[in-house]
Amino acid sequence: MFKPNRSPSKTWSSREGVRGGNDVGVFDAVVVARRPIRTIESLIPDARESVTQAAKVEKLVVRRQNKETLVGNARGLDLANNSHRLDVKLGALKKKMAELNIADKSQEARLEFLTNSSESYRQIGSRFLVSFSNKHFGRTEEKKKTIEQGNKVAHWGDILFDHTLDDKPNGSTDTEAFKTLYGVLPKDVEQIKHHVTINLLNTHASILSLKRKIATPKFFDLFSNFISLFEKSKFDESFHEKKTEVTLAYEVLVGFAENEVNRRKPKKRSSRKANPPTATAQRP
Repeated sequence: MFKPNRSPSKTWSSREGVRGGNDVGVFDAVVVARRPIRTIESLIPDARESVTQAAKVEKLVVRRQNKETLVGNARGLDLANNSHRLDVKLGALKKKMAELNIADKSQEARLEFLTNSSESYRQIGSRFLVSFSNKHFGRTEEKKKTIEQGNKVAHWGDILFDHTLDDKPNGSTDTEAFKTLYGVLPKDVEQIKHHVTINLLNTHASILSLKRKIATPKFFDLFSNFISLFEKSKFDESFHEKKTEVTLAYEVLVGFAENEVNRRKPKKRSSRKANPPTATAQRP
């Protein structure tokens, strides 16, 4: 069975190349020739003649590159190889841009909140985790007091801060809320150092808790797959430097998050008259 070679310098016989062709049974002929310009009018006919002559005279080889079969002369295959290198570099740049975009959105949300906040960071920051736990895992008097310490609702995820709240006597409920928000347990956070990973976990938490953000079910499926593989690797962050299963899951998730995580459209205001204010304050 034909096995594609990863080295661009090695070639195959034409028989191997045909057997190793792609699913639709086609190949690309890449023949490049060079000759002096005579006149502008003669460029096209001279090009046809030069390429035809090069295909007849020069040695043609078969090469497998990026799951495609190429046939051409040395100059043509070098040109195709340059194109492949540019595609790889472009893919890496797109991944980096997606990571920077996630980090930028996370920092924007955090800066906006801190700018508008008149309370201490610890008082307000603690309410992000507590508010989520309160909503999804039950209300307690202690959680109510924590929420009432500030004058605003916490608006962003901050895994590095929230994991420091684990030593408070809030019970296993907050740990469960933490796991739901960030995908990991508070005790595992000490192992996570890379800022790109932290930004991604904060983004997931923000999407779950913010009313103004929305994501498709696929985003949460991809996040769950990434977390599962990340956990199995014992939170080994070397996946940022070398290709692993975690790397592939991470790249798919980041690329999807940039395009699929959007702001939720605001609901239209009701035409009914607002109820008159009451003397009793609303519960948070």
